Amino acid sequence: MNSDVPGRREGGITVAALRAFVAVVEAGGFSAAAQMLGLSQPSVSAQVHNLEEACGLRLLHRRGRLELTEDGRTLLVRARLALARVDEFARAAGDLTALRGGRLVLGFSSPAFAMPLLARFSAAHPQVEIATRIGNTGRLLADLAGCQADVAVMACAAPPGEHETVVIARLALGLAVRVDDPLARLAAVPLQAARPALLIQREPGSMTRLLFERAHAAPLPPSLVVGSREALKEAVAAGLGQGLLFEGETAHDPRLAFVPFCAPEVSAVVCAVALREMRDVPAVAAFLGVASSSRHLQG
Repeated sequence: MNSDVPGRREGGITVAALRAFVAVVEAGGFSAAAQMLGLSQPSVSAQVHNLEEACGLRLLHRRGRLELTEDGRTLLVRARLALARVDEFARAAGDLTALRGGRLVLGFSSPAFAMPLLARFSAAHPQVEIATRIGNTGRLLADLAGCQADVAVMACAAPPGEHETVVIARLALGLAVRVDDPLARLAAVPLQAARPALLIQREPGSMTRLLFERAHAAPLPPSLVVGSREALKEAVAAGLGQGLLFEGETAHDPRLAFVPFCAPEVSAVVCAVALREMRDVPAVAAFLGVASSSRHLQG
C-alpha cells in the first residue's frame, strides 16, 4: 500500500475489515452485520472504523439512518470484487489441499516401478493433472533441485539423506545377455565376467554405470555407450555385447537373460524422492504416501 496518500494509514485494510464493511451495508446495520458474521457488534464497528482510518475516508453516515457516503458507494463495489477474488483464491487453495485439482510433475528412471505408483495415485486423485519427465538418476536429481519435477522415482546407490525419501525396492546389478550366451545358464557371475571388449553401458549419470565403476574402484571403458535402457536391451539382443542392467529391467524379453553379480554390495535401492521443502505440498505428500504403502523391499 502506498503510505504517501494523505490521510491513509498503512497496513489497515484487511479482509476482515472489508467483510465487515460489506456486511454492515448488506444487513442494514452493525448489530445485524455482527449476527451475520458471528461477531460482536463492537468488533464489527471497530473493523469498519479501522477500514475508514486506513482509507482516510468516511464510508458510512452514522447519524440517524445508516447510509453510504459517496466514497463508500464507490468503494463498496470494489470491496465486493476484492472479497470475490479472496473467496476464489480460498476455493482454489481448498481444491489443491483436497487434491480436487492441481498438477504433479513426476520424474522417473525406473518405469517398471514408477508406472504402478502413478496408476494408484491417479486412481485415488483423478482430478490432479500429471506430467512426466524421464531421465537418469543424475538428471532427475537436477530436475528436483531446479523444481522441474515435484517427485522422482529412481535408482540410488543409497537413499539420499538430504531429501525426503521412500525406499520402494532393492535391486541387484548384473549383466543382460542373449539367451544363447553361456552366461545365461549361470545363477550369478563375478564382476570380472563383464569383459570390456563386450561391455555396453548407459551414459554418465546413470546409476548402473556409477555402481559398476565404484565396484571396480576405477572406470572400466565400455565398448558401447547408449542413452536409454531400451537402446541397451536392443544392443544386447543384436549381439553387440553384454549390458549392465538392474534385475527386472529385461522386462521378460524372451531374447535376453539377466545374470546378477555375485558381489552383494553391487546393488541399488529404488526410491521415491522429493525435496524436503516439498513434502507438505498435498500432491507430493499423497504420492509419497502411495509409495510408502507400496514398498516391497527385496533381500
